[in-house]
Amino acid sequence: MLIKRVKSYEKIGEKIEIKHLLKDFVRERLESKSKVVLKPNFLKWSNPEDGCVTHPGLVKEIARFFGRLGKEVYILEGGFSKDVSDRYFDEYGLREVAECINLNRHEFVNVQIGGEKLKSVSVSKQALTLLKDSFFVSIPKLKVHHLTLVTLGIKNNMGFLKKPAMNMHLGINKKLVDLLRVFNPNLVVIDGVIGGEGSEGNTKPVSHGVVVVGDNVVEVDSVGAYLMGFNPEEIGFLRLAGERGYGEYRMDRIDVVGEDVHDIHSLRVKYRISGLRRLLGRLSI
Repeated sequence: MLIKRVKSYEKIGEKIEIKHLLKDFVRERLESKSKVVLKPNFLKWSNPEDGCVTHPGLVKEIARFFGRLGKEVYILEGGFSKDVSDRYFDEYGLREVAECINLNRHEFVNVQIGGEKLKSVSVSKQALTLLKDSFFVSIPKLKVHHLTLVTLGIKNNMGFLKKPAMNMHLGINKKLVDLLRVFNPNLVVIDGVIGGEGSEGNTKPVSHGVVVVGDNVVEVDSVGAYLMGFNPEEIGFLRLAGERGYGEYRMDRIDVVGEDVHDIHSLRVKYRISGLRRLLGRLSI
């Protein structure tokens, strides 16, 4: 688990040094994979510095990194509205570095999950096909969510589902863990340079200045939640995922490193959720 301090998105490729950030996590497992799938969070059209979506500049640099390794790179995302992903792909030049696929424009199929709470769900056929033999990189945003407190790598998997995914809301913590049976990333890179508080769709930016990288989504999400001022042990889907053996959620058992991170406690910032969103969360709306 690695935390990197990054104060701004200006010249992000130079500052984050993607090669050094990712190489130790991908060296062995990537050798047998010819394809890499990147899944950002492009929920809606927004200024990337408002803290709502994964910054396209970071996505672009990660795509370039894998492209230089000779891999076929795909960027997959749907977004809440039909065309929002295409707009990011076009306006930020993402098609220059990867094959970009707007999942909202492709077929969805019903998949039997057989989970404790999630029995079946409508999933992008394109995503299922590509992820069968690809190296899967989730690139979520560090931000809050009124139902789950945080929306990070595990919840980023909901982007593969047919919209709207309101059927996920009731019992969402168990359903998110059930979904890990189908979508479990090989690598997670959390964009926390500017995080988002208030609500998941109408964020207030938080200048946090961190990028979190790891190869276990439960552990990465737990560290992300901790950095946001939450106790990972009190976040339902993290605790459940840990109890089911997907990874560690207790901070005292997660090894966190970083060349400029000497005290993880000093990196914590308290993220707030608006009162209205908290009320809706209690009602599972």
